[in-house]
Amino acid sequence: MALVDDGDYYGLFGVTAESPSSLILTQRRELTRMLHPDNFDDPAMQASATQVLSRINLAYQNVLRNEASREIYNELCELRLYYPLFGTKRLPSIHAAAVRDSMQSLYSRMKSANMPQTLLAEALLVVDLLNKFILAWNEHKRRRAKAKAKAKAGRAGRRR
Repeated sequence: MALVDDGDYYGLFGVTAESPSSLILTQRRELTRMLHPDNFDDPAMQASATQVLSRINLAYQNVLRNEASREIYNELCELRLYYPLFGTKRLPSIHAAAVRDSMQSLYSRMKSANMPQTLLAEALLVVDLLNKFILAWNEHKRRRAKAKAKAKAGRAGRRR
């Protein structure tokens, strides 16, 4: 079973978002049994196992154990689908604003649900990035409209 990045809690447990809570609990117990530091003689392996177990416990205790926080986390996972589009023409400012607004709302709910700091920091970073993207996009549109108007005025002046 591959252990993945801190942010993918379902991947950490080897389950999907649709998995029942009972399966997640079973996986947690199995991972805890397999990765308990007492199972390793090498101090480096013990340290690694301790680190992974702390991630597993954080993910379970603060997110996956509770249905309400799990629902919030699922919303975050859905919004993560937009991350590859940030800064591209495939995410117009109107959509970026909607994603930003959703992320701001989600951040408030995450904070009240006592979600892990890494997830809160991710949400704040996304809101900040989208704010900057929207400002840059709108400035680009403004300059482009100004250039078009200037070109149109130049063409109209030559016709007279």
